[in-house]
Amino acid sequence: MKLCRIIAYIHKWDVGQSYRVPGRIYQDEQVVIFDLDRADIIKIVKKDGYRGIRSDWKTDEES
Repeated sequence: MKLCRIIAYIHKWDVGQSYRVPGRIYQDEQVVIFDLDRADIIKIVKKDGYRGIRSDWKTDEES
């Protein structure tokens, strides 16, 4: 958990929020690279009794 707080501090994130961070999978190397500069806050929304997650994040193809 300490590493998460260090990353949050560096990127000036609110530790009370949840974030979605886009990443790219490199299967041959078994590695995922995350673009921490593109993190978006995840908003919890309630609709028709369903509790889900919504964000304004778009994939590279949608941008």
